[in-house]
Amino acid sequence: LTIASVALSATFGFLHGKSANILIQGVGGFFFCLLFLKCGGFNGNYLEGIIATTATHFVFDGIIAFILLLCGDDKF
Repeated sequence: LTIASVALSATFGFLHGKSANILIQGVGGFFFCLLFLKCGGFNGNYLEGIIATTATHFVFDGIIAFILLLCGDDKF
């Protein structure tokens, strides 16, 4: 399970910015993996886990976009 979590986290980082982001966003992917497992993945409630991680990802991206807009950066 740990190896799968690390592998999926590295994949998450790679898909979000190629090899340069494997470490940075891979850590975020690891937390999303833990959230998925905690919110239903361990119990076989995969839909609940997917909903929790998708909602968290959406809120996190929204916060980042809002901060960038406040700073005057419109290139996100």
